[in-house]
Amino acid sequence: MSRTVSNITIVCYDFTNNRVRRKVEKALCDYGVRVQYSLFACRLNAEQLMQLRAKLTELLEVFRDKLITTDSVVMLDRLPYETIDTVFGHKWPGKEKYEIY
Repeated sequence: MSRTVSNITIVCYDFTNNRVRRKVEKALCDYGVRVQYSLFACRLNAEQLMQLRAKLTELLEVFRDKLITTDSVVMLDRLPYETIDTVFGHKWPGKEKYEIY
């Protein structure tokens, strides 16, 4: 299945360490829209998805000693845009604030 702009990736995270949490949050702000405190909806093409995964992997590697077993990042990929819009009742902001592909 090919990736289109109508597909959404949902990323949620849970970290006990505040510094790690802030770094992950900052990285996700570059790729998507915050839907809830630790949940982002991202419109990503295949290259952007790979970049985001690499960035998150790199962050987790840097902070490996600060992570505990319950810390996690979950990515749900290729969800239909219309479903996400309906379920979350969240409309994408205008392009003047976010660059969305």
